[in-house]
Amino acid sequence: MTLGYRMRFMTSYSLESLGAVVSALRREKGLTQQQLGERAGYQAGAGVAISRLENGQLRPGRDKLEGVARALGISTDELAIRAADGNDESERSARPSIESVDNRIARISREIERQRQLERDLEAFNEARDRANELFLIRFSAIAARIGGSPARSEQNIESIDGEDADVEAKYQIRFTTIGVSAALAGRAGDGAADARSFGGYKAFVQAVALGLASTGAKLLASSSGESRALGGYSAAVHAGQVAARGASASGGNAFVLGLVAGAAVVGFADLLTTAERKRKRMKQDLDAELEKVEAAAADIKSNVDALRELVPKATETLEYIAVHAGHALGRWESQLGLGVREWNSLNSADRRRYESFVDIAAAQLAVAGIDIAALWMARTDQLEEERRLADRVLTQASLVITSHV
Repeated sequence: MTLGYRMRFMTSYSLESLGAVVSALRREKGLTQQQLGERAGYQAGAGVAISRLENGQLRPGRDKLEGVARALGISTDELAIRAADGNDESERSARPSIESVDNRIARISREIERQRQLERDLEAFNEARDRANELFLIRFSAIAARIGGSPARSEQNIESIDGEDADVEAKYQIRFTTIGVSAALAGRAGDGAADARSFGGYKAFVQAVALGLASTGAKLLASSSGESRALGGYSAAVHAGQVAARGASASGGNAFVLGLVAGAAVVGFADLLTTAERKRKRMKQDLDAELEKVEAAAADIKSNVDALRELVPKATETLEYIAVHAGHALGRWESQLGLGVREWNSLNSADRRRYESFVDIAAAQLAVAGIDIAALWMARTDQLEEERRLADRVLTQASLVITSHV
């Protein structure tokens, strides 16, 4: 840059005009203020520096100006020319008009509503899980406790499974959970484990299943030849049991997740939106910076909200199906069995098949209840996609198991 041009650069346009051009170009590139600042060479406070530059409050040095221009894909000369030649049209395109602000606020409002709907989805999930527990799982564990000598599933039933990784892992997870349920109900949960006859409700049952799964873990893995996807399915089954037990220990189930969603996302966005509305009455530049923060926060968790909005209603539908259909089938079977203790050997083949089908349904229910909502909320990028894919496959496999029996 020549001395003459440098003088033109210093005097031919205002800092506000330069900021407007930088803001417009940054948006065209799809960059946040933080990203542009880092690429331009700013260190700590990179986003703040770009915000001040765009608001006409910062005169960048030559090195930083060159860094900004380079990050925007133009030369410093071109940047200076655009700033010097700024007119009403460029001002309108670079700064948010009242209409564009309205559109941005409308988008943020829609995001707030999506997250409030997610909160309602989670509440419905908790209610459906409670109904499925009450109408099927707890009742079945109590009935099973009256059947002496019921057999545990053989670990040899875990054969090799072919298919896409997420599908295979989901199938292994449900099969391993079935082994845990069967072992718990048969009183084979291992040394010091609770016998099926001493279950004291949902949490006690889940803990007994976890013990049953843990005590047979080595045999289960050995029977599947140590396949990595079997190991993944086994680990997922153990983790799902922990999630299911943790959810049962708190009032309202996943209340901590509801608090996380409502506090960090819905309430937070609503507060920022209120602030933005107040700012609008003062300065459009300040409002633009405020909206930028809200939009960045919304973009950061959009994929998580999308994943949960997809998965949670699907899980809720499955749990509702269990409560209604499995609950009714269990009631009919209980009436046929009658009161008092029964021995396995005294059951006819139809009753034995019904018992085994309820074991399968119970395992599928625990797999659904064990979907890790908190992990789906916190995960990002590739990890989120892996969590989402496995959860979706587990829900699909669980639904297939359940509908094959009731």
